[in-house]
Amino acid sequence: MDNGKIEILIIELAGASVKNKLSWRHSISRSAPIGLYCLKAMDKERIALIDVPVPQINDMLTVYKSSPVKTVICRLAEEPDIETVKPIIASIRETFSNPRLGCNFVKSDVTKEFDFVIYGTGKSSILRILRGDELSGYCDQLNNDKTAPLDIPEESLIDVGYNLLPEKWLSVHNLEIWQPWQGLLEFSTSLFTYPGTDWMTKLLVWLTKSGFDAFHFTPSKWTVDEINRLRALFQNQKVQVSLSFLSKDEVVYSEILFPVKRIWLYDPQAVDGEEVVKKLKEIRNAGFEACLQVNHGWFGGGITLPVCKYIDHLIIRDDYLWTNAEHKRFMQRFWGTKNRFFRRLFGLRTASELVNFMKISYALIDLLFLPEEKGDKK
Repeated sequence: MDNGKIEILIIELAGASVKNKLSWRHSISRSAPIGLYCLKAMDKERIALIDVPVPQINDMLTVYKSSPVKTVICRLAEEPDIETVKPIIASIRETFSNPRLGCNFVKSDVTKEFDFVIYGTGKSSILRILRGDELSGYCDQLNNDKTAPLDIPEESLIDVGYNLLPEKWLSVHNLEIWQPWQGLLEFSTSLFTYPGTDWMTKLLVWLTKSGFDAFHFTPSKWTVDEINRLRALFQNQKVQVSLSFLSKDEVVYSEILFPVKRIWLYDPQAVDGEEVVKKLKEIRNAGFEACLQVNHGWFGGGITLPVCKYIDHLIIRDDYLWTNAEHKRFMQRFWGTKNRFFRRLFGLRTASELVNFMKISYALIDLLFLPEEKGDKK
């Protein structure tokens, strides 16, 4: 790539701008910004992506200082802590001569920090920029973007430290796939779509050629039929798969075919406790490991503890809302049910499973030994 031709910089800041970062957990997930790589593929000679830890961003900005950069697009978290990225915004404006600075649509008012905000995948907006347009204000391009699928990159995706929470681990070369076909809206938890089997096939072929062999799919609008159409690809590429659905989704789990290994339910608060138990049982009866993402509101309803015996793997979405006492009580119950901790320990079969179990154990022990007053809600 010739840096002297770069006109658009896309900077991944979704992780850096998340509110309420956890302090006690040492294993933090870092998802690959696949949607941004798809946007970069629109014109790899004129578009560059900065996907590095925050301390390295200034160094990367310097790399492109002599480039004719006209526009910088920052992808923020859905509900960002804008204070954490203000120093980066300042560095961008200092590095480049009068750049147009934009971001994705987020659930808070950050427009005063940016020249424009994009609501859409980003494809239509970037095409306008490449044509010479200067974006300003609120740019709603969602309807236009729906008819313009993103490109799949040709260059391999390099693993620069992407990782899942250990509870979601399937192999050493894991990757969490959100909704990359939505570009800037890839990590949306309110807008769900599906790009079709052909696009997904191209994406998975690219990712397996890049060296990844295990995928955790977060919820989207795909159906069981669409999942099963990818079965041959999963088998031919010898990949491991876990799927996630919203608890309110109507899914016949028994119709999902091998090689799917785990099925996760997200947002259990959307249905009552009996419905969650019913779905967990259906998942297990269909031959899959039943997994659950819980939040504090659901725990507060007093309906989580009785279902522990039906859960094989568990993650907590909003750790920052839990007091240490609540956390400990719930985790002790979950790991103590049917001697889950020791059954998991003595069931280890590979070195990678041992490493994964050690990560989980370290986080669990770290939590259990924290004083109850530390980190409790104010």
